[in-house]
This record gives sequence, C-alpha cells and structure tokens, in this order.
Amino acid sequence: MALKDIVVIGITNYRLNMSGSYNSRHRLLNEENHKCDIEGLTFHFLDLERFPFMVDQLDDLKENIEAWCFYLKFIHSMDETAVSNFTEKFPIMKTPIDKLSKFSLTKKEFESYVFSQMDKDEISAEEYARDCYAKEKLIEAAKKLLATGVSIDIICSTHGLKREDFE
Repeated sequence: MALKDIVVIGITNYRLNMSGSYNSRHRLLNEENHKCDIEGLTFHFLDLERFPFMVDQLDDLKENIEAWCFYLKFIHSMDETAVSNFTEKFPIMKTPIDKLSKFSLTKKEFESYVFSQMDKDEISAEEYARDCYAKEKLIEAAKKLLATGVSIDIICSTHGLKREDFE
C-alpha cells in the first residue's frame, strides 16, 4: 500500500501575518537549490479571522474548505436546526460532526456512546460492563474511606482514582 500525501493544517482564530486569503497553502523549498524536494507534504493555514462568511451566509458557501471553516468558526453558535441545515448542504461534514459531537457529551452519554461502539472495537460488552462494575465498587469503597476522614488525595493516589470519580 502506497503512502498518501501528508497535509498539515494549522487553524487560528487570530490574524496571521500572511498575505492573501484566509486559506494559505505552503510547500517546503530546499534552501540550497530552491526546489521542492519533499513531494506530498503541504501545509495549510486557515485564518478564521479572515474567513469572509458570517453565520447567516450558509447558502453562500460553495467549497468543502469553506464548510470546514464555517463549522470551526460558528459551531458554538449553531443550534440543532442550523447543524441539520449545514449537514444537508454539505453531507461530507456529517461524519466529522457526529464524531466530534462525542466530546460535548456528559459522562453518562459518553459511556453510552462507548458501549454502542463495542461491536466495532476489540473489547466486548461483557468486559466493558465488568470494568465499569469493578470501578463502581472501588468508588463505593473509596467513598466509605472518605467518610471516615481519609484524605481524598490519599484515596486517589492509592486507588488510581481521580477527584471527578467522586462527583
């Protein structure tokens, strides 16, 4: 299997000191011969401050790169309807949005997501359930120690737990 080209993407939400558009592409040149000796390596810089579209200009977007920049710049202000309209216009964005949305899940929602992915991963549902049960029992025991006055820092360091586990 042949190696694919490498694309490095730098995304900023402040003005870069570069001329031209919000989307800048670069390749490396050898300083000695001023040639591009490294084929297949491209650097893209996306300056979201220069992105020329506003949140209400979804219909004006034409290219996938514009869709990505729109998403990165405005996702925090888009409701479910706006996201649905966005993925309808740019179906290529549905998979990344679905994958990225798991990072805004609550702990319980994330655990449900992980459980739903079991069939695709190496770990079985039984192993996952057993691990969760063992951790719950460990947390129960740790809470009893906490109630007797043992420091939470000592409990965490000796049992491999985190403070968030007690919430």
